[in-house]
Order: sequence, then C-alpha cells, then structure tokens
Amino acid sequence: MVDPAEVSGQHKQVIGTLVDDLERLGYVARKPDPADRRAKLIYPTERGLLQMEAAASIMRTIEERHANALGAQEYATFKEALRRVVDLQREARPDSQAPGARPEQPNDRRAG
Repeated sequence: MVDPAEVSGQHKQVIGTLVDDLERLGYVARKPDPADRRAKLIYPTERGLLQMEAAASIMRTIEERHANALGAQEYATFKEALRRVVDLQREARPDSQAPGARPEQPNDRRAG
C-alpha cells in the first residue's frame, strides 16, 4: 500500500483535504481496507479514470512536441537529468523536515 502523503511529500492534512475534494467532485471513492479496518483505500471512479486518460493524452502530446523540437535523444537526456535532480532533491530532504520548510542553515543561528 502506498501512502499518498509520503509519496508526495505533503502533510497528511493536505492530502486528506485534496482527497475530500476529489471525492466530492466524483473522481475518487474511499473504500474500507480489508487488511486494516481503520484505513481507507482510495480508488479512481469511472469519471476519475476518464480524466486520467485525458491527462495522459495531453502529456503525450506535450512530450511529443518537445521531443520533436529538441530531437528524441536530447529530449531523453533532458528527462533523465530531470529525474536525477528529483531523486537528489528527495534524498536531500530529511524525513523529519516538513514539506516546504526551509532547512536551518548554520548562519541562521543568532547569539542570544
């Protein structure tokens, strides 16, 4: 099972509000988790699946446009470099640091 808050780097409250909104709009449904009666699983509805398909189609069109402009190899190199930057950023974020918070720098400490 994947925790959306952990994967996104957002607080559980932010994800809960987002899922509430998506459920209210008919894009997802919550169902009891058979393995943990305290937990709920989030499933896309038919409407949600249609939106996911539409979004994927839009992304394919955008990627094709950029690949055509840069050339397939240069675009693939760009995507790989971007993936590495994202991975490095995730590794640099300590688990205890809140998403969006600025890490304390040694020079930030002021003598009291």
